[in-house]
Amino acid sequence: MSKLIIAIPRGRIIEELKTILKKTSFAPQNEIFDDKSRKLTFLSKNKDINFIKVRAFDACTFVAFGAAQIGIAGGSIDKSWILIRAYTMKVYGYDLAKYIEPAYAAPPLINGMVQKGELDGALNYWNYTARLKALNFRKIISVEDILPEIGIGKSLPLIGYVFSQKWAKNNRKNIKEDFCISSK
Repeated sequence: MSKLIIAIPRGRIIEELKTILKKTSFAPQNEIFDDKSRKLTFLSKNKDINFIKVRAFDACTFVAFGAAQIGIAGGSIDKSWILIRAYTMKVYGYDLAKYIEPAYAAPPLINGMVQKGELDGALNYWNYTARLKALNFRKIISVEDILPEIGIGKSLPLIGYVFSQKWAKNNRKNIKEDFCISSK
């Protein structure tokens, strides 16, 4: 049997639901009622029922489609996407990819789609995320937040270098200097 996922809207409605839900045999974790909680999914007293906390106007979408559509800059092998999936597997016991529909696109396109309400969320590069934050969009979680949770230190190089072996042989001095600069 697959789990039933109940979408609970954020805001004043959740206060009204609190009294009712606490009396049920499938009451959610108390953290769902905490406005400061950044969690999206919550367990319940019943192992076959989970909750997700969503914006009020998105609740119907989650129910209708059973998933959210999240814009991901970089593609299916983007480091941030892989790390967030590892985080949900370790912390919550499921692969986030099973519950959302990823939409892979370039960073500016992702931001535009979020602003138009065409996506429920975005996993974007920091400079594009900052632009959304300036427009009063809210950060749920960042790669820096999840790294310690999955056993990786507080920082992770987010830049990689790729070049041919021939180029590397001909440019040893430049490589050494560049690596010294980027490691600071």
